[in-house]
Order: sequence, then structure tokens, then C-alpha cells
Amino acid sequence: QARLSAEARLELSALTPRITFPSPEDWRDQWIYFLMVDRFNNPHTPPLPTSVPFDGMVGEFRGGSFNGVRAQLDYLKALGAGANWLSPVLKNCKYNPSSYHGYGTQDFLQIDPRFASDFEAAKIDPQLAENELRALVDEAHARGMYVIFDIVLNHAGDVFEYVFDDG
Repeated sequence: QARLSAEARLELSALTPRITFPSPEDWRDQWIYFLMVDRFNNPHTPPLPTSVPFDGMVGEFRGGSFNGVRAQLDYLKALGAGANWLSPVLKNCKYNPSSYHGYGTQDFLQIDPRFASDFEAAKIDPQLAENELRALVDEAHARGMYVIFDIVLNHAGDVFEYVFDDG
């Protein structure tokens, strides 16, 4: 079997019709692995040293990506994971670097470009992040694995502010 480049897989994924991947009859039969996309695997940066200061870069984006998760699907499958529960992937407030966790949603209809393998390119073309997420889901399904999206609808990021009049 020929190995496709990442670009070729993305192009193929965009052209391939979506195949139904039904939910299991009982989720209690699934081993679910929760992972924070930004923290799970950044293939461009080694893991943090153990002596990172409590107020250091730990509270900001570290660069984990959909492709980083995708690169570890065989590892997750070998662990016994039947489903991968992803931290929220919706677009967060771009001015807030501490929303790496995904729980500061700004736009419930877009994927956060910071989870793309090339953030600068994804800022220009948001479809890049969506394509990489689709490729992750397609490859997980090809391995017989489910993908669960975490989403919090009862709050969002700090997308507005009030001006209080003391008078």
C-alpha cells in the first residue's frame, strides 16, 4: 500500500464522500480516551520540562494540532481506546492566548485555526483547520474508532464587555 503525503490525504479527504459511522448501541462498551488537543501531541516541540514555572507558558497555547492527534491514532488504538474525546475545537477568542483549552468559544460555527498544523495559513484560509479535523475523524473511523467532540453551550468566551456608568 502506497503511503500518501499529508497534503494528498487532505485532498483525498475533501473529495471523499462522508461515510456514515453510527454510534455504538451502548457507550459503556467503549474505552474513551479524553485528550486536550493543544496539549496532546505537538510534533514540532519536545515535551515541557518538569521544572516549568507555575506562571510560565503552560497557561498559553503550546501548538498541539489535529495532525498531532492524527499522528498518534495507532498509539491510542494500541492503548485500547475505542473513542477519542477531544477538548472543544470551536473557534476561541483569538486575542486570548490562555483559551488553549477550548472552553472560551467565540464562534460556534467555525473550527479554531490554532489547532491547524500551520496556524498562519489557517488564519488566511480557515478551511485548512476544518480539512485537518475531517482527516483526523476519517482516519479514526478507518481504524474503527469514534471521535467525540466536547462542546459547552451554556457559556462562551469573553466576546463582549459592558461599560458601567457611575453617574
